[in-house]
Amino acid sequence: MTSPGQQPAMLSRARRVAYRALPWFLGAALALGAGLLVLQATPYGLGLGRDSFYYLGGARGMLAGEGFARPMGSGAFTPITHFPPLYSGWLALWASLGFELPDAARWLAAVALAASTFVTFALLRWASGRELWPVLGAVLLGSAPPMIVVHSWALSEPLFLLFLLCGLGALASYLARGSRWALVAAGLLASLAYLTRYAGAALIVAGALAVLAQGARRNSWRRSLLDAVLFLATALPLPMWWSWRNARGSGTVANRVVGWHWDTLSPRLWQGAESLSQWLLPEAIPVPVRVVVLVGVVFFLGAVVLIVTRPSLPRSRQTGRKQALALSSALFIGAYAGILLATMLLLDAATQPDTRILSPFYPAGLLLGLIGWDLLGDRLGGRRALQLAGAIGLVAFTLLVAARGIRRAMTLAQDGQGFASRAWQADPLIERIQGLPEDVPIYTNELNALYLLAGRPAYSLPLKWDSVRGAPRADFAQNMQIMRRRLEEQGAVVVLFRTLAGQGERYPTLPEITEGLTLLYESDLGQVWGQPGHWQQAEP
Repeated sequence: MTSPGQQPAMLSRARRVAYRALPWFLGAALALGAGLLVLQATPYGLGLGRDSFYYLGGARGMLAGEGFARPMGSGAFTPITHFPPLYSGWLALWASLGFELPDAARWLAAVALAASTFVTFALLRWASGRELWPVLGAVLLGSAPPMIVVHSWALSEPLFLLFLLCGLGALASYLARGSRWALVAAGLLASLAYLTRYAGAALIVAGALAVLAQGARRNSWRRSLLDAVLFLATALPLPMWWSWRNARGSGTVANRVVGWHWDTLSPRLWQGAESLSQWLLPEAIPVPVRVVVLVGVVFFLGAVVLIVTRPSLPRSRQTGRKQALALSSALFIGAYAGILLATMLLLDAATQPDTRILSPFYPAGLLLGLIGWDLLGDRLGGRRALQLAGAIGLVAFTLLVAARGIRRAMTLAQDGQGFASRAWQADPLIERIQGLPEDVPIYTNELNALYLLAGRPAYSLPLKWDSVRGAPRADFAQNMQIMRRRLEEQGAVVVLFRTLAGQGERYPTLPEITEGLTLLYESDLGQVWGQPGHWQQAEP
Protein backbone atom coordinates (compact mmCIF):
# COMPACT_ATOMS: atom_id res chain seq x y z
CA MET A 1 0.00 0.00 0.00
CA THR A 2 1.13 3.53 -0.67
CA SER A 3 1.53 5.91 2.20
CA PRO A 4 -0.40 9.20 2.25
CA GLY A 5 2.85 11.01 1.55
CA GLN A 6 3.50 8.99 -1.63
CA GLN A 7 0.08 9.61 -3.16
CA PRO A 8 0.63 13.30 -4.01
CA ALA A 9 4.01 12.44 -5.58
CA MET A 10 2.45 9.70 -7.74
CA LEU A 11 -0.39 12.00 -8.70
CA SER A 12 2.11 14.68 -9.64
CA ARG A 13 4.04 12.25 -11.86
CA ALA A 14 0.80 11.13 -13.53
CA ARG A 15 -0.09 14.72 -14.25
CA ARG A 16 3.33 15.36 -15.76
CA VAL A 17 3.00 12.30 -18.00
CA ALA A 18 -0.49 13.36 -19.05
CA TYR A 19 0.74 16.89 -19.74
CA ARG A 20 3.56 15.60 -21.93
CA ALA A 21 1.27 13.19 -23.77
CA LEU A 22 -1.50 15.73 -24.40
CA PRO A 23 0.17 17.43 -27.40
CA TRP A 24 0.66 14.05 -29.07
CA PHE A 25 -2.99 13.21 -28.60
CA LEU A 26 -3.79 16.55 -30.22
CA GLY A 27 -1.48 15.72 -33.12
CA ALA A 28 -3.15 12.33 -33.52
CA ALA A 29 -6.58 14.01 -33.49
CA LEU A 30 -5.52 16.44 -36.23
CA ALA A 31 -4.14 13.53 -38.26
CA LEU A 32 -7.41 11.63 -37.87
CA GLY A 33 -9.33 14.71 -38.99
CA ALA A 34 -7.17 14.97 -42.12
CA GLY A 35 -7.86 11.34 -43.02
CA LEU A 36 -11.60 11.80 -42.49
CA LEU A 37 -11.49 14.88 -44.72
CA VAL A 38 -10.22 12.70 -47.59
CA LEU A 39 -13.04 10.22 -47.03
CA GLN A 40 -15.52 13.09 -46.90
CA ALA A 41 -14.24 14.42 -50.23
CA THR A 42 -14.50 11.06 -52.03
CA PRO A 43 -17.92 9.45 -51.40
CA TYR A 44 -17.93 8.20 -55.03
CA GLY A 45 -14.36 6.94 -54.71
CA LEU A 46 -11.08 8.60 -55.63
CA GLY A 47 -10.93 10.61 -58.80
CA LEU A 48 -9.87 8.56 -61.80
CA GLY A 49 -7.65 10.17 -64.42
CA ARG A 50 -5.59 8.96 -67.34
CA ASP A 51 -2.62 8.08 -65.14
CA SER A 52 -4.91 6.15 -62.78
CA PHE A 53 -5.30 3.59 -65.56
CA TYR A 54 -1.59 2.77 -65.40
CA TYR A 55 -1.52 2.53 -61.62
CA LEU A 56 -4.66 0.43 -61.25
CA GLY A 57 -3.89 -1.53 -64.41
CA GLY A 58 -0.36 -2.12 -63.14
CA ALA A 59 -1.77 -3.46 -59.87
CA ARG A 60 -4.03 -5.83 -61.80
CA GLY A 61 -1.02 -6.93 -63.84
CA MET A 62 0.80 -7.80 -60.61
CA LEU A 63 -2.23 -9.71 -59.33
CA ALA A 64 -2.36 -11.62 -62.62
CA GLY A 65 1.30 -12.60 -62.32
CA GLU A 66 2.38 -10.37 -65.23
CA GLY A 67 4.48 -7.98 -63.17
CA PHE A 68 4.12 -4.21 -63.41
CA ALA A 69 2.27 -4.21 -66.72
CA ARG A 70 -0.91 -2.74 -68.17
CA PRO A 71 -3.58 -4.49 -70.24
CA MET A 72 -3.66 -3.90 -74.00
CA GLY A 73 -6.63 -4.08 -76.35
CA SER A 74 -5.90 -7.73 -77.07
CA GLY A 75 -6.16 -8.57 -73.37
CA ALA A 76 -2.42 -9.25 -73.07
CA PHE A 77 -0.20 -7.17 -70.78
CA THR A 78 2.68 -4.89 -71.71
CA PRO A 79 5.33 -3.65 -69.20
CA ILE A 80 4.94 -0.13 -67.80
CA THR A 81 8.05 2.04 -67.85
CA HIS A 82 6.60 5.58 -67.73
CA PHE A 83 5.78 5.15 -64.03
CA PRO A 84 7.54 3.36 -61.15
CA PRO A 85 5.84 0.39 -59.45
CA LEU A 86 5.61 0.90 -55.69
CA TYR A 87 2.18 2.56 -55.51
CA SER A 88 0.66 -0.17 -57.66
CA GLY A 89 2.46 -2.74 -55.52
CA TRP A 90 0.78 -1.41 -52.37
CA LEU A 91 -2.61 -1.54 -54.08
CA ALA A 92 -1.98 -5.09 -55.28
CA LEU A 93 -0.98 -6.12 -51.75
CA TRP A 94 -4.22 -4.81 -50.27
CA ALA A 95 -6.24 -6.31 -53.12
CA SER A 96 -4.67 -9.69 -52.40
CA LEU A 97 -6.09 -9.39 -48.86
CA GLY A 98 -9.62 -9.00 -50.20
CA PHE A 99 -9.99 -5.27 -50.88
CA GLU A 100 -11.26 -3.96 -54.19
CA LEU A 101 -8.56 -1.88 -55.89
CA PRO A 102 -10.53 1.42 -55.88
CA ASP A 103 -11.35 0.95 -52.18
CA ALA A 104 -7.72 0.12 -51.39
CA ALA A 105 -6.60 3.29 -53.19
CA ARG A 106 -9.14 5.41 -51.30
CA TRP A 107 -8.14 4.11 -47.87
CA LEU A 108 -4.45 4.39 -48.72
CA ALA A 109 -4.95 8.07 -49.62
CA ALA A 110 -6.79 8.76 -46.36
CA VAL A 111 -4.22 6.94 -44.22
CA ALA A 112 -1.36 8.63 -46.10
CA LEU A 113 -2.68 12.14 -45.45
CA ALA A 114 -3.32 11.28 -41.80
CA ALA A 115 0.22 9.90 -41.46
CA SER A 116 1.76 12.88 -43.28
CA THR A 117 -0.13 15.25 -40.97
CA PHE A 118 1.16 13.48 -37.88
CA VAL A 119 4.74 13.37 -39.25
CA THR A 120 4.56 17.12 -39.89
CA PHE A 121 3.37 17.66 -36.31
CA ALA A 122 6.19 15.47 -34.95
CA LEU A 123 8.91 17.13 -37.04
CA LEU A 124 7.90 20.65 -36.04
CA ARG A 125 7.64 19.69 -32.38
CA TRP A 126 11.07 18.05 -32.53
CA ALA A 127 12.65 21.04 -34.29
CA SER A 128 10.94 23.98 -32.60
CA GLY A 129 10.30 22.65 -29.11
CA ARG A 130 7.20 24.83 -29.03
CA GLU A 131 3.48 24.13 -28.69
CA LEU A 132 1.97 26.35 -31.40
CA TRP A 133 4.04 25.61 -34.53
CA PRO A 134 3.32 21.84 -34.61
CA VAL A 135 -0.42 22.45 -34.36
CA LEU A 136 -0.40 25.09 -37.09
CA GLY A 137 1.81 22.94 -39.30
CA ALA A 138 -0.46 19.90 -38.92
CA VAL A 139 -3.54 21.97 -39.80
CA LEU A 140 -1.80 23.62 -42.76
CA LEU A 141 -0.71 20.22 -44.08
CA GLY A 142 -3.82 18.17 -43.37
CA SER A 143 -6.48 20.62 -44.51
CA ALA A 144 -4.81 22.64 -47.27
CA PRO A 145 -6.67 22.66 -50.63
CA PRO A 146 -3.67 21.34 -52.63
CA MET A 147 -3.25 18.43 -50.21
CA ILE A 148 -6.97 17.62 -50.31
CA VAL A 149 -6.87 17.68 -54.12
CA VAL A 150 -3.84 15.39 -54.58
CA HIS A 151 -5.15 12.95 -51.96
CA SER A 152 -8.53 12.70 -53.68
CA TRP A 153 -7.21 11.06 -56.86
CA ALA A 154 -6.06 7.50 -57.51
CA LEU A 155 -2.48 8.61 -58.07
CA SER A 156 0.89 8.01 -56.40
CA GLU A 157 1.25 11.43 -54.74
CA PRO A 158 -0.19 10.46 -51.30
CA LEU A 159 2.36 7.70 -50.79
CA PHE A 160 5.18 9.78 -52.29
CA LEU A 161 4.52 12.79 -50.03
CA LEU A 162 4.55 10.54 -46.96
CA PHE A 163 7.94 9.10 -47.95
CA LEU A 164 9.15 12.64 -48.65
CA LEU A 165 8.24 13.97 -45.20
CA CYS A 166 9.78 10.95 -43.46
CA GLY A 167 12.90 11.31 -45.61
CA LEU A 168 13.25 15.00 -44.75
CA GLY A 169 12.92 14.11 -41.08
CA ALA A 170 15.64 11.46 -41.35
CA LEU A 171 17.96 13.90 -43.15
CA ALA A 172 17.29 16.55 -40.51
CA SER A 173 18.13 14.05 -37.77
CA TYR A 174 21.41 13.25 -39.53
CA LEU A 175 22.30 16.93 -39.90
CA ALA A 176 21.44 17.66 -36.27
CA ARG A 177 23.10 14.65 -34.62
CA GLY A 178 25.40 13.15 -37.23
CA SER A 179 23.66 9.79 -36.81
CA ARG A 180 24.55 7.30 -39.54
CA TRP A 181 21.45 5.27 -38.69
CA ALA A 182 19.40 8.34 -39.62
CA LEU A 183 21.41 8.63 -42.84
CA VAL A 184 20.68 4.99 -43.73
CA ALA A 185 16.99 5.59 -43.04
CA ALA A 186 17.10 8.68 -45.27
CA GLY A 187 18.68 6.66 -48.08
CA LEU A 188 16.07 3.91 -47.86
CA LEU A 189 13.22 6.43 -47.78
CA ALA A 190 14.67 8.27 -50.79
CA SER A 191 14.85 4.95 -52.62
CA LEU A 192 11.21 4.18 -51.81
CA ALA A 193 10.21 7.70 -52.87
CA TYR A 194 11.89 7.14 -56.26
CA LEU A 195 10.07 3.84 -56.74
CA THR A 196 6.82 5.68 -56.04
CA ARG A 197 7.50 8.67 -58.29
CA TYR A 198 10.58 9.32 -60.40
CA ALA A 199 10.62 12.77 -58.78
CA GLY A 200 12.05 10.96 -55.76
CA ALA A 201 15.41 11.51 -57.46
CA ALA A 202 15.25 15.00 -55.93
CA LEU A 203 15.33 13.49 -52.44
CA ILE A 204 18.40 11.47 -53.39
CA VAL A 205 20.10 14.63 -54.65
CA ALA A 206 19.07 16.51 -51.51
CA GLY A 207 20.53 13.75 -49.34
CA ALA A 208 23.85 13.85 -51.16
CA LEU A 209 23.98 17.64 -50.79
CA ALA A 210 23.11 17.32 -47.09
CA VAL A 211 26.11 15.04 -46.58
CA LEU A 212 28.36 17.59 -48.29
CA ALA A 213 26.86 20.38 -46.15
CA GLN A 214 27.59 18.33 -43.04
CA GLY A 215 31.18 17.84 -44.11
CA ALA A 216 31.65 21.55 -44.79
CA ARG A 217 30.12 22.52 -41.43
CA ARG A 218 32.27 20.11 -39.43
CA ASN A 219 35.33 20.46 -41.67
CA SER A 220 35.60 16.68 -41.76
CA TRP A 221 35.75 15.67 -45.40
CA ARG A 222 36.93 12.11 -44.74
CA ARG A 223 33.85 11.35 -42.65
CA SER A 224 31.73 13.19 -45.20
CA LEU A 225 33.06 10.97 -47.99
CA LEU A 226 32.28 7.83 -45.98
CA ASP A 227 28.80 9.15 -45.21
CA ALA A 228 28.20 9.91 -48.89
CA VAL A 229 29.16 6.35 -49.83
CA LEU A 230 26.86 5.00 -47.13
CA PHE A 231 23.92 7.14 -48.24
CA LEU A 232 24.30 6.35 -51.93
CA ALA A 233 24.77 2.65 -51.17
CA THR A 234 21.34 2.61 -49.54
CA ALA A 235 19.58 5.06 -51.87
CA LEU A 236 20.71 3.91 -55.33
CA PRO A 237 20.49 0.10 -55.68
CA LEU A 238 16.71 -0.14 -56.12
CA PRO A 239 16.44 2.85 -58.50
CA MET A 240 19.38 1.48 -60.53
CA TRP A 241 17.75 -1.95 -60.71
CA TRP A 242 14.46 -0.43 -61.89
CA SER A 243 16.24 1.73 -64.47
CA TRP A 244 18.03 -1.37 -65.78
CA ARG A 245 14.71 -3.21 -66.04
CA ASN A 246 13.20 -0.34 -68.06
CA ALA A 247 16.21 0.10 -70.33
CA ARG A 248 16.34 -3.61 -71.05
CA GLY A 249 12.66 -3.73 -72.01
CA SER A 250 12.09 -0.41 -73.77
CA GLY A 251 15.48 1.15 -74.43
CA THR A 252 14.78 4.12 -72.11
CA VAL A 253 15.16 4.53 -68.35
CA ALA A 254 11.73 6.13 -67.80
CA ASN A 255 10.06 6.16 -71.24
CA ARG A 256 11.49 9.60 -71.95
CA VAL A 257 14.10 10.73 -74.44
CA VAL A 258 16.18 13.88 -74.53
CA GLY A 259 14.74 16.68 -76.64
CA TRP A 260 14.59 20.47 -76.65
CA HIS A 261 11.24 21.97 -75.53
CA TRP A 262 12.16 25.61 -75.07
CA ASP A 263 9.19 26.90 -77.07
CA THR A 264 6.66 25.55 -74.53
CA LEU A 265 8.63 26.40 -71.38
CA SER A 266 7.50 30.00 -70.83
CA PRO A 267 3.72 29.35 -70.76
CA ARG A 268 4.25 26.33 -68.52
CA LEU A 269 6.30 28.37 -66.05
CA TRP A 270 3.52 30.94 -65.88
CA GLN A 271 1.02 28.14 -65.33
CA GLY A 272 3.17 26.92 -62.47
CA ALA A 273 3.24 30.38 -60.89
CA GLU A 274 -0.55 30.58 -61.12
CA SER A 275 -0.94 27.16 -59.51
CA LEU A 276 1.42 27.99 -56.65
CA SER A 277 -0.29 31.33 -56.01
CA GLN A 278 -3.62 29.55 -55.51
CA TRP A 279 -2.12 27.78 -52.50
CA LEU A 280 -1.69 31.14 -50.78
CA LEU A 281 -4.78 33.11 -51.78
CA PRO A 282 -8.28 32.27 -53.08
CA GLU A 283 -8.80 32.03 -56.83
CA ALA A 284 -11.17 35.02 -56.71
CA ILE A 285 -8.19 37.32 -56.15
CA PRO A 286 -6.66 38.53 -59.46
CA VAL A 287 -3.74 36.46 -60.74
CA PRO A 288 -1.19 39.35 -60.76
CA VAL A 289 -1.91 40.05 -57.07
CA ARG A 290 -1.50 36.38 -56.20
CA VAL A 291 1.75 36.12 -58.13
CA VAL A 292 3.17 39.20 -56.38
CA VAL A 293 2.37 37.59 -53.01
CA LEU A 294 3.99 34.38 -54.24
CA VAL A 295 7.17 36.26 -55.16
CA GLY A 296 7.20 37.74 -51.66
CA VAL A 297 6.92 34.29 -50.11
CA VAL A 298 9.76 33.00 -52.30
CA PHE A 299 11.99 35.88 -51.15
CA PHE A 300 11.06 35.12 -47.53
CA LEU A 301 12.02 31.46 -47.95
CA GLY A 302 15.27 32.54 -49.59
CA ALA A 303 15.98 34.76 -46.59
CA VAL A 304 15.31 31.80 -44.29
CA VAL A 305 17.92 29.79 -46.16
CA LEU A 306 20.45 32.58 -45.66
CA ILE A 307 19.61 32.72 -41.97
CA VAL A 308 19.94 28.99 -41.29
CA THR A 309 23.26 28.75 -43.12
CA ARG A 310 24.85 31.61 -41.15
CA PRO A 311 27.40 30.43 -38.60
CA SER A 312 26.57 33.40 -36.34
CA LEU A 313 23.34 31.83 -35.07
CA PRO A 314 23.45 31.04 -31.33
CA ARG A 315 24.59 27.47 -30.81
CA SER A 316 22.10 25.26 -28.99
CA ARG A 317 20.54 21.85 -29.54
CA GLN A 318 17.20 23.43 -30.45
CA THR A 319 18.74 25.86 -32.91
CA GLY A 320 20.67 22.99 -34.48
CA ARG A 321 17.44 21.07 -35.02
CA LYS A 322 15.77 24.10 -36.61
CA GLN A 323 18.72 24.60 -38.92
CA ALA A 324 18.77 20.91 -39.85
CA LEU A 325 15.07 20.67 -40.74
CA ALA A 326 15.11 23.96 -42.62
CA LEU A 327 18.25 23.02 -44.55
CA SER A 328 17.00 19.57 -45.55
CA SER A 329 13.72 21.11 -46.75
CA ALA A 330 15.55 23.84 -48.67
CA LEU A 331 17.88 21.34 -50.34
CA PHE A 332 14.93 19.26 -51.50
CA ILE A 333 13.09 22.32 -52.85
CA GLY A 334 16.15 23.33 -54.84
CA ALA A 335 16.75 19.81 -56.15
CA TYR A 336 13.12 19.28 -57.11
CA ALA A 337 12.89 22.67 -58.83
CA GLY A 338 16.01 21.87 -60.84
CA ILE A 339 14.83 18.39 -61.85
CA LEU A 340 11.35 19.67 -62.76
CA LEU A 341 12.81 22.47 -64.90
CA ALA A 342 15.17 20.03 -66.64
CA THR A 343 12.30 17.60 -67.25
CA MET A 344 10.10 20.27 -68.84
CA LEU A 345 12.97 21.65 -70.91
CA LEU A 346 14.72 18.44 -72.01
CA LEU A 347 12.66 15.30 -71.36
CA ASP A 348 8.89 15.78 -71.40
CA ALA A 349 6.92 18.33 -73.39
CA ALA A 350 3.70 17.11 -71.77
CA THR A 351 4.63 17.86 -68.13
CA GLN A 352 2.25 20.53 -66.88
CA PRO A 353 3.19 22.23 -63.58
CA ASP A 354 -0.25 21.88 -62.01
CA THR A 355 -1.13 21.21 -58.39
CA ARG A 356 -0.26 17.55 -58.72
CA ILE A 357 3.21 18.05 -60.18
CA LEU A 358 4.00 20.94 -57.83
CA SER A 359 2.61 19.25 -54.70
CA PRO A 360 6.04 18.20 -53.29
CA PHE A 361 6.85 21.88 -52.86
CA TYR A 362 4.02 22.26 -50.36
CA PRO A 363 5.18 20.09 -47.42
CA ALA A 364 8.84 21.07 -47.87
CA GLY A 365 7.94 24.76 -48.20
CA LEU A 366 5.64 24.51 -45.18
CA LEU A 367 8.41 23.12 -42.98
CA LEU A 368 10.91 25.70 -44.25
CA GLY A 369 8.45 28.59 -43.81
CA LEU A 370 7.36 27.71 -40.26
CA ILE A 371 10.91 27.09 -39.09
CA GLY A 372 11.92 30.38 -40.68
CA TRP A 373 9.08 32.16 -38.90
CA ASP A 374 10.22 30.58 -35.63
CA LEU A 375 13.83 31.66 -36.17
CA LEU A 376 12.62 35.16 -36.99
CA GLY A 377 10.77 35.20 -33.68
CA ASP A 378 13.98 34.16 -31.93
CA ARG A 379 15.87 37.04 -33.51
CA LEU A 380 13.20 39.53 -32.44
CA GLY A 381 14.19 38.72 -28.88
CA GLY A 382 12.12 40.63 -26.36
CA ARG A 383 9.91 42.40 -28.87
CA ARG A 384 6.77 40.72 -27.58
CA ALA A 385 4.36 42.91 -29.53
CA LEU A 386 5.88 41.95 -32.88
CA GLN A 387 5.99 38.28 -31.91
CA LEU A 388 2.35 38.36 -30.84
CA ALA A 389 1.28 40.15 -34.02
CA GLY A 390 3.12 37.58 -36.13
CA ALA A 391 1.55 34.68 -34.25
CA ILE A 392 -1.93 36.14 -34.62
CA GLY A 393 -1.38 36.65 -38.35
CA LEU A 394 -0.17 33.09 -38.80
CA VAL A 395 -3.12 31.67 -36.84
CA ALA A 396 -5.53 33.70 -38.98
CA PHE A 397 -3.88 32.45 -42.17
CA THR A 398 -4.06 28.86 -40.91
CA LEU A 399 -7.78 29.19 -40.18
CA LEU A 400 -8.34 30.63 -43.66
CA VAL A 401 -6.48 27.74 -45.26
CA ALA A 402 -8.44 25.21 -43.20
CA ALA A 403 -11.74 26.82 -44.19
CA ARG A 404 -10.77 26.73 -47.87
CA GLY A 405 -9.69 23.09 -47.57
CA ILE A 406 -12.94 22.01 -45.91
CA ARG A 407 -14.93 23.88 -48.53
CA ARG A 408 -12.92 22.20 -51.30
CA ALA A 409 -13.59 18.78 -49.77
CA MET A 410 -17.32 19.49 -49.65
CA THR A 411 -17.26 20.64 -53.28
CA LEU A 412 -15.42 17.52 -54.43
CA ALA A 413 -17.92 15.34 -52.58
CA GLN A 414 -20.84 16.60 -54.65
CA ASP A 415 -20.05 14.90 -57.94
CA GLY A 416 -16.75 13.00 -57.88
CA GLN A 417 -13.76 13.68 -60.09
CA GLY A 418 -12.55 12.61 -63.49
CA PHE A 419 -13.86 9.27 -64.72
CA ALA A 420 -15.28 8.62 -61.24
CA SER A 421 -17.78 11.48 -61.56
CA ARG A 422 -21.46 10.67 -61.76
CA ALA A 423 -21.65 11.95 -65.33
CA TRP A 424 -19.20 9.26 -66.47
CA GLN A 425 -20.42 6.42 -64.29
CA ALA A 426 -24.14 6.91 -64.94
CA ASP A 427 -24.01 7.29 -68.73
CA PRO A 428 -25.62 4.34 -70.59
CA LEU A 429 -22.67 4.18 -73.00
CA ILE A 430 -20.56 2.49 -70.31
CA GLU A 431 -23.19 -0.23 -69.83
CA ARG A 432 -23.42 -0.78 -73.59
CA ILE A 433 -19.66 -1.23 -73.82
CA GLN A 434 -19.79 -3.78 -71.01
CA GLY A 435 -22.31 -5.76 -73.06
CA LEU A 436 -20.05 -6.14 -76.08
CA PRO A 437 -18.64 -9.64 -76.69
CA GLU A 438 -15.14 -10.00 -75.30
CA ASP A 439 -13.67 -10.83 -78.70
CA VAL A 440 -14.73 -7.48 -80.23
CA PRO A 441 -11.68 -5.15 -80.37
CA ILE A 442 -12.29 -1.58 -79.22
CA TYR A 443 -10.48 1.58 -80.29
CA THR A 444 -10.96 4.76 -78.27
CA ASN A 445 -9.52 8.12 -77.33
CA GLU A 446 -10.05 7.23 -73.62
CA LEU A 447 -8.79 3.68 -73.11
CA ASN A 448 -8.25 4.66 -69.50
CA ALA A 449 -11.97 5.30 -68.94
CA LEU A 450 -13.08 2.12 -70.68
CA TYR A 451 -10.81 0.00 -68.54
CA LEU A 452 -11.50 1.77 -65.25
CA LEU A 453 -15.29 1.99 -65.66
CA ALA A 454 -16.26 -0.86 -67.98
CA GLY A 455 -13.40 -3.24 -67.27
CA ARG A 456 -12.66 -3.49 -71.00
CA PRO A 457 -9.12 -3.34 -72.35
CA ALA A 458 -8.95 -1.22 -75.48
CA TYR A 459 -6.57 0.02 -78.16
CA SER A 460 -5.70 3.69 -78.26
CA LEU A 461 -6.61 5.54 -81.43
CA PRO A 462 -3.50 5.94 -83.60
CA LEU A 463 -1.50 8.87 -82.28
CA LYS A 464 -0.57 11.67 -84.65
CA TRP A 465 1.44 13.60 -82.08
CA ASP A 466 3.69 12.40 -79.26
CA SER A 467 2.96 14.80 -76.40
CA VAL A 468 5.95 13.60 -74.33
CA ARG A 469 8.51 14.12 -77.09
CA GLY A 470 6.68 17.08 -78.62
CA ALA A 471 7.00 15.64 -82.13
CA PRO A 472 4.89 13.83 -84.77
CA ARG A 473 4.56 10.04 -84.49
CA ALA A 474 6.45 8.23 -87.23
CA ASP A 475 4.21 5.16 -86.95
CA PHE A 476 0.88 6.99 -87.38
CA ALA A 477 0.11 5.80 -90.92
CA GLN A 478 1.03 2.21 -90.10
CA ASN A 479 -1.20 2.19 -87.01
CA MET A 480 -4.09 3.66 -89.00
CA GLN A 481 -3.82 0.75 -91.45
CA ILE A 482 -3.86 -1.75 -88.58
CA MET A 483 -6.97 -0.12 -87.14
CA ARG A 484 -8.75 -0.20 -90.53
CA ARG A 485 -7.89 -3.87 -90.92
CA ARG A 486 -9.33 -4.72 -87.50
CA LEU A 487 -12.48 -2.73 -88.26
CA GLU A 488 -13.02 -4.60 -91.51
CA GLU A 489 -11.88 -8.11 -90.60
CA GLN A 490 -12.58 -8.43 -86.85
CA GLY A 491 -15.66 -6.23 -86.44
CA ALA A 492 -13.89 -3.75 -84.17
CA VAL A 493 -15.71 -0.66 -82.95
CA VAL A 494 -14.48 2.87 -82.28
CA VAL A 495 -15.68 4.57 -79.08
CA LEU A 496 -15.21 8.33 -79.29
CA PHE A 497 -15.77 10.28 -76.09
CA ARG A 498 -16.63 13.97 -76.09
CA THR A 499 -13.15 14.70 -74.73
CA LEU A 500 -11.77 14.19 -78.24
CA ALA A 501 -12.51 17.83 -79.05
CA GLY A 502 -10.15 19.01 -76.30
CA GLN A 503 -7.28 16.64 -77.07
CA GLY A 504 -5.86 18.83 -79.81
CA GLU A 505 -3.71 17.34 -82.54
CA ARG A 506 -2.87 14.21 -80.55
CA TYR A 507 -5.40 12.08 -82.42
CA PRO A 508 -6.72 12.08 -85.99
CA THR A 509 -9.66 14.31 -86.84
CA LEU A 510 -13.22 12.99 -86.61
CA PRO A 511 -13.58 12.60 -90.43
CA GLU A 512 -10.28 10.68 -90.56
CA ILE A 513 -11.41 8.32 -87.82
CA THR A 514 -14.95 7.68 -89.01
CA GLU A 515 -14.33 7.39 -92.75
CA GLY A 516 -16.37 4.42 -94.04
CA LEU A 517 -17.94 3.74 -90.63
CA THR A 518 -21.54 3.95 -89.39
CA LEU A 519 -22.69 5.76 -86.27
CA LEU A 520 -24.06 2.93 -84.13
CA TYR A 521 -24.86 4.61 -80.83
CA GLU A 522 -24.70 8.06 -79.26
CA SER A 523 -25.12 9.38 -75.71
CA ASP A 524 -24.19 12.49 -73.78
CA LEU A 525 -20.79 10.93 -73.13
CA GLY A 526 -19.79 9.92 -76.64
CA GLN A 527 -20.38 7.93 -79.82
CA VAL A 528 -19.75 4.42 -81.12
CA TRP A 529 -18.78 3.84 -84.77
CA GLY A 530 -18.33 0.58 -86.61
CA GLN A 531 -20.29 -2.25 -88.29
CA PRO A 532 -23.96 -2.56 -87.16
CA GLY A 533 -24.00 -6.37 -86.89
CA HIS A 534 -21.53 -6.52 -84.03
CA TRP A 535 -23.08 -3.67 -82.07
CA GLN A 536 -26.51 -5.30 -82.09
CA GLN A 537 -25.17 -8.09 -79.90
CA ALA A 538 -24.65 -5.53 -77.18
CA GLU A 539 -28.31 -4.47 -77.08
CA PRO A 540 -29.83 -5.13 -73.63
